[in-house]
Amino acid sequence: MNLLFCLPGMKREFFDLDRDNVNFQRLIAERTHHPVLTLTIEYLFDFLTVCEKDLLIPDFQFSTDTVEEHKRVLAS
Repeated sequence: MNLLFCLPGMKREFFDLDRDNVNFQRLIAERTHHPVLTLTIEYLFDFLTVCEKDLLIPDFQFSTDTVEEHKRVLAS
């Protein structure tokens, strides 16, 4: 019962974290100042976001690991 109550909030938090991961990739594309790459990334991630909401099973560990990798990229 508690899981059913918490699941909508868990999914929302997961997708917020996932959105931040996607925004990191968009930022990298924008910093290249390459318009074709930027448009391609925008299109791809807009498409994937729609698909993820229907198909993706939230995996908090994967998202947390991804954020840590992004921190390492920024630090280097």
